Amino acid sequence: MRIYERYFARQIYLAFIFILFAFSGLFFFFDVVVSKNGHTETHANGDRFVVLENGRRYDGVPGQPNFRIMEFERYGVKIQSQQFVNTPSTTGMYTNELLANPSRTNLAEIAWRAGLPLIAINLMLLAIPLSYQNPRRSRTINLVMAVLIYLTYSNLLNVVQSWIEQGRVSFGVGLVGLHILVSLLVAFIFWMRIRNRPLFRWSNLMRSKGA
Repeated sequence: MRIYERYFARQIYLAFIFILFAFSGLFFFFDVVVSKNGHTETHANGDRFVVLENGRRYDGVPGQPNFRIMEFERYGVKIQSQQFVNTPSTTGMYTNELLANPSRTNLAEIAWRAGLPLIAINLMLLAIPLSYQNPRRSRTINLVMAVLIYLTYSNLLNVVQSWIEQGRVSFGVGLVGLHILVSLLVAFIFWMRIRNRPLFRWSNLMRSKGA
């Protein structure tokens, strides 16, 4: 069944209404209320009701034939209102709002946001030496290394964010510490490429396997 609504005079008029009440106890039983027409009503005390018109109610236990069928001209069901507490998360806050309230959670979010452009810069610089290719060597190792560095870098940024939130590292160390280490790694790879040295020596790997 589908519920169709149209608004008129501060009331919601409904059509093709299907309501299911399920109860559990010694036996599991349910009530099914079906109506072709209905509308909502709001009383003076604020209670809201769905008023069904010209419908049927089916009561019974699944698997047993002793169902009760009742027809009605008017049937009211109270709408239970629940209060929802809207707790904004740090991901939905502006950066100036995070800076205005420098809690651990907010500082961790700031470090994560600041880390994204720093990751982009370091990976862009890292792509330069990794793109160098010696025709005599396989280029698969460079591709695998680039993927591993990216996955490790992004996961470590999430770890640092969690550490700042838990107070295990300070905000300043978490903000720049990881990116400085990656920058040193990028500088080392640049140095290896300038001196035309391979990142991995296959001869050493083969010797270690043979040993």
